[in-house]
Amino acid sequence: MTLMQIQFSDKIKVCTTATCVRTSMKLLDYIDSDIDPCEDFYLFSCGKFLRGNDQEKPGEQSTKVAAEKEIQVNIRNILEQPIYIEDRAAFQQAKKFYRTCMNETKIEEEGLAWIRSVFKRIGGWPSLKGNHWKEDQFNWQKAMHRLRKIGVNADLFFRVTVDKNRYNETQHILGIHGVAYSPPNIENKTRAMYLDYMVDVAQVFGIDGNIARKDSNEVIDLLLRLAKKYEESVERNRTGLYDLYSLSELQHMYPYISWKDYLSGILFPAESITDDDTIVVSEPLYLGALMRILKTSSSRTVANFIAWHTLQHLIHYLPAKLLDKAYDYLEKLYGEIVKEPRWMTCIQATRERMDSVVSAAYIENFFNENTKRDVEEMTANIKTQLKIVMKREYGLDDKVVENILNNMVDIGSNNDLMEIHWENQAYDVAKVDEDKLLQSVLNLDFISLNMTFGKLRKTVKENWLGQSSFVTGIYVYYSAKENVMRFPAGIFGGVYYHRDRPKYMNYGSVGSIMAKEMSHILMVDGPHSSGVSRSRSSMDFEIGNSNKRLDQKNAKDEAKADSIGMKIAYDSYSILVQQNGVEPRLPGLEYSPYQLFWISSAIRHCAKYSATTMNTSSADCQWSPPQFQVNGPLQNLDDFAKDFACPVGSGMNPEKKCFI
Repeated sequence: MTLMQIQFSDKIKVCTTATCVRTSMKLLDYIDSDIDPCEDFYLFSCGKFLRGNDQEKPGEQSTKVAAEKEIQVNIRNILEQPIYIEDRAAFQQAKKFYRTCMNETKIEEEGLAWIRSVFKRIGGWPSLKGNHWKEDQFNWQKAMHRLRKIGVNADLFFRVTVDKNRYNETQHILGIHGVAYSPPNIENKTRAMYLDYMVDVAQVFGIDGNIARKDSNEVIDLLLRLAKKYEESVERNRTGLYDLYSLSELQHMYPYISWKDYLSGILFPAESITDDDTIVVSEPLYLGALMRILKTSSSRTVANFIAWHTLQHLIHYLPAKLLDKAYDYLEKLYGEIVKEPRWMTCIQATRERMDSVVSAAYIENFFNENTKRDVEEMTANIKTQLKIVMKREYGLDDKVVENILNNMVDIGSNNDLMEIHWENQAYDVAKVDEDKLLQSVLNLDFISLNMTFGKLRKTVKENWLGQSSFVTGIYVYYSAKENVMRFPAGIFGGVYYHRDRPKYMNYGSVGSIMAKEMSHILMVDGPHSSGVSRSRSSMDFEIGNSNKRLDQKNAKDEAKADSIGMKIAYDSYSILVQQNGVEPRLPGLEYSPYQLFWISSAIRHCAKYSATTMNTSSADCQWSPPQFQVNGPLQNLDDFAKDFACPVGSGMNPEKKCFI
């Protein structure tokens, strides 16, 4: 080794931390070094990942899916920790409920006694009671009220909701919406399989097979009639009519139901209905048809319908002999299915009932103040670069630029988190019995319903941190109306981000996403746009072996945003290097920091699809397929060609480039 080589080697620093080692090993699962990065950068960055996945299982093989699974594992880890005395009371309940759900031995011991008592309390399951069921003693509206008191979300026949008022977004409004139970037309074979499933379940309860078959057939008939009317109503209301009714108008239009009494029973004990309340009906044609169907249907059929759907709603919390019947039916219908592990079922069950509790715990564990500061710094750097572009390219003055970019990024605040904790105190007194899962489910559901309906008189206050999409989401959302870009906590993990790895990895992934979404304000549409957008593009890609070509005009805004975003993220990182010096490389990899920036920007797109899925999804695409989201922007960036020394005329450095 010459003196010159020794001196050069001394200048190359390598990061040897545990995070850098893990990052390097992860990249080795993606990069195919046999592919020339100057010919096809997507295949170079994702080749090994694509080879290692089964093409016959599209939709399950992408970095996005991997990130979502990692989030679920993180949630599992915090729920499976011991219950600590310093845990907030609501989170202690969430841990206890998850543990209850996982205790399958106790579920089997509990058996069917509690679900039988549910049927009894709502007026009975006629198939189960046989000739002892009294039709003249049944009232379906009272059955709905009893379900509500038990804790079952009574979304049968129609849904009662508390929504944001479209005409006054600071207020909540009561809503009545249709329910899509099933496609209105199903094949005879499918109907026969579903009927067999219903009969099999009924026989687990000891119901005579002949009675079960007759009653179940009538339930299916009712279900399909409702499904047909719902589809017709939605089809005729494609414009999204927003029909508002006073309570008296609702009573006049749909007199079959005593609406004040019915809605009072659903809202109680959280709220009550008054004559001054306005109610939105989203599918008025369906509601009218529903009244006629219920009026002409036998009470026995309606009662069986309610009992059956209550059973389906709760089936995940019942013994395996029932749940296995459901999986058998799905396997007959769809072929071989993969039964999800119990822990995933229980995470979903916990989040369905205590989502804001789990979200708050996740934020405190995985989205701490250090991460927030790091993200805020990245945001500020990208904003600075975007300001330069807006002033240089569009001639906008400082004041206009500041108005557009001010308060643009939303990653949540401590006040938002404290507000969630305050609301979650409703769960502090929840009754979670670790030996009785179904009772615990219903107790938590009762509290959740009270919290939902209790918002009716309260001013609308958005708190994104308490929503599922904040924790599990990996898509950044930009609202042109609000001029706000919302970053979910879920994106700050996996291949997307790690606070302790070199910044070129984070700027290449999350930074390029951030810059892309910010660049949407440069498009001509939207109240906060710069009002100027210009491009000259002839990008045209072939889709697989289909002889179809992807016309980027279908996705022009996204293509522009991709190109602008990559350039802004790269320039932002370059300025950071000028200020702080070159970062160390990753161990075991021969790529420079700038090359790793581009690799990091690419691997977030890695996904494998079958040819059929690709052709179907590209027929009316808003976004390009993943290889074009990578290769398209980079083909037109001189910085990329320089960093990989791509010769002019190579696949990734064409002679003619798009100008944006």
